[in-house]
Amino acid sequence: MDSILPEFVLSGEHCNLLWPQAAERARREAWQLEKTREVKELTIRGLEPEIQRLVAKHKAELREVNQQKQDELRRQREELSAQVRSSVFQL
Repeated sequence: MDSILPEFVLSGEHCNLLWPQAAERARREAWQLEKTREVKELTIRGLEPEIQRLVAKHKAELREVNQQKQDELRRQREELSAQVRSSVFQL
């Protein structure tokens, strides 16, 4: 019985030594997660103007492409109309 008691006491002391280490590790991990979240948020905020610029540029390019398509369709329609008119006059 005497040999069991010192082991029990030692293991209890050992647990008392590990609790602060585990608590410190948990605090450190929580701090690290919070800082990681903050860095991600700041990065996103920092990139937001660039993203908005890219979106605006893309929209402008789309408008330009659509305008070019409309112009091409209008030109083709006019050519076709002219061909129809000339073929009608030839009849």
